[in-house]
Amino acid sequence: MIRTEIVSSLVLKQYIYFRWFKHNSLTYPQIAKVVCSCSGDLEKVRRMLKWLRSIYVKGVFLGRVLAKGESLMSRSFEELEEITGYLECCGVRRDWIGHVVSRCPQLLNLSLDELETRVRFYTDMGMNENDFGTMVYDYPKVLGFFSLEEMNSKVQYLKEFGLSTEELGKMLAYKPQLMACSIEERWKPLVKYLYHLNISRDGMKRMLVVQPTIFCLDLETVIAPKGTISTGYWCEE
Repeated sequence: MIRTEIVSSLVLKQYIYFRWFKHNSLTYPQIAKVVCSCSGDLEKVRRMLKWLRSIYVKGVFLGRVLAKGESLMSRSFEELEEITGYLECCGVRRDWIGHVVSRCPQLLNLSLDELETRVRFYTDMGMNENDFGTMVYDYPKVLGFFSLEEMNSKVQYLKEFGLSTEELGKMLAYKPQLMACSIEERWKPLVKYLYHLNISRDGMKRMLVVQPTIFCLDLETVIAPKGTISTGYWCEE
């Protein structure tokens, strides 16, 4: 009888947790993934959800953050507070952090040392706190999604156009989505097309400084069919 009551109590407790998780916009696959990642410690999941809400993660994104933050459930709340506190110190406002984490949950998988290295990657280009914070808010993946190797290779490729480190910093602060563009699939075909239009390397540099969005556009579907590039200004000597 006592054993039956204990089992019934556990089942009821689990049912209450699952109802609470559903109330917080988690899908059943997300619940299953999160429960497996925390070895069935549903109370820790509940505490994690409350913490995510405390940093302004909206309900609709809670499941996504828990599911995508692969090592999140193994982190202590002290470690997570260090991460968010450091982001604040670097210019990401407290009320922005929920937005940032929702769109790049991988940030919460980073150690503090890894995060500091990534922040220095951008601040060494001359970005101040305001520029850095705004950049991360505009495109959170610029900080936590791409590997450092990929980030470095893209910066080195852009430097080949004659951009200074400071010019690169200003450009990425303005258009951080450049980091999502493939060198082989987007930039090299675009450069080949621009050469075909008689736009020199120096003209491409001016293009990156004045209108970097062009390097984010798809050549086949946007640039070539619509003839969106007027060569006059970029071909100036």
